[in-house]
Amino acid sequence: MIKLLNENTTNLQGIAARGEATRDLLVKSATIIFARDGFHAASTRAIADYAGVNQALIKYHFGSKHGLYIAVFENIANFIKSRLGDRIKILETLKASGEFNKTTARIAIMAIAERAIETMFLENMDNVANLVLREQQKPTDAFDILYDGFMRPVLEALSFIISQIRPDLSSERLRAFAMSMFGQVIALRAARATLCRFMGWDEIGEAQKEILKNQLRENLEKLIGE
Repeated sequence: MIKLLNENTTNLQGIAARGEATRDLLVKSATIIFARDGFHAASTRAIADYAGVNQALIKYHFGSKHGLYIAVFENIANFIKSRLGDRIKILETLKASGEFNKTTARIAIMAIAERAIETMFLENMDNVANLVLREQQKPTDAFDILYDGFMRPVLEALSFIISQIRPDLSSERLRAFAMSMFGQVIALRAARATLCRFMGWDEIGEAQKEILKNQLRENLEKLIGE
């Protein structure tokens, strides 16, 4: 009996693992198809075919095409949050320690900005960037996931850091300041083709990202001031 129970448990674990793998595959495939075709033009058949699975599995795992679309954005938000989360955690630790000052504030703001540049120009980020920018232009309920998942926490962190450097600014000015910094990174990603053409770059590798980060540092220093 014990052996039979162990075998059943192993089988169930195997089924669960395969189910999770299929779900992940569908999310990755849907990211590509939604970025290429948009939500309305994308078909569940095209997504299933790209993933190499039965179309019925989309309904099984996500309930509908919309459910899959939401899952794609949850995955995007979690990924970007995981990339920026350690920088925000360091900030929270500094705040709690009472050791936060203008010097550490400058270090923190640069660290977040540089990690954002690195993240937005990772390899294979084109589909993610296209979807994020699409939601910026025509927000759906998926935008709430992006905003609450990583945009709001990052903007709030930037606002707090700036308030330590520029305590003279009003709450509204702090938010506008944070948005101007956030927007610089988004604009660079959105204008990637123009950026490469104008700079004469074939790609944006480590050397190119370092140039962008150095320029961002200069921009931030000018914005922040003494």
